[in-house]
Amino acid sequence: KGREMKTTRISSAGKARIKAAARQLVTLAGGLESAEMVCRASKTSLHRYTQPGDDQHIPADVLADLEADVGDPIVTRVLAALAGYQLVPAGPAGDLPGAAPMLAALRLEAEMGAFSGAVVEMEADGRRDPWELDLSLAKLRAVITAAQRTEDMLYRLRRPGADQGGGS
Repeated sequence: KGREMKTTRISSAGKARIKAAARQLVTLAGGLESAEMVCRASKTSLHRYTQPGDDQHIPADVLADLEADVGDPIVTRVLAALAGYQLVPAGPAGDLPGAAPMLAALRLEAEMGAFSGAVVEMEADGRRDPWELDLSLAKLRAVITAAQRTEDMLYRLRRPGADQGGGS
């Protein structure tokens, strides 16, 4: 007997979130032409991966290349959320005890600026398209992640014996 094939479908709202995150990723990679230079996908394919009405979605290797280029797992974070997980940074890289609180504050400020920019763009034409709302939510998630990293670093600095220096 042949195997029955089960398919699990992502909701249309979930697909819209993936498309919005892919659009944000391509934008942060410098647009279609710049993104094309760091992955195997053409500008035409990249455009399709970001369009709400198109059934084509970004392949894993293209996603990995673009997220590595941008330095932020934008689409991966959405995929994790759709699977019921929260993506958190691995290990104590440069953001933990030895990192300067000023650098963390600047990163948080940059994420807030990106979120504010997405909201301003969404409101500019008087309409709130679903992909604009998804982009704003993705930017807000980045603010929350940066705030959580900053909070974690500050709590670690409070520990006895932690580096309390103000920098060199």
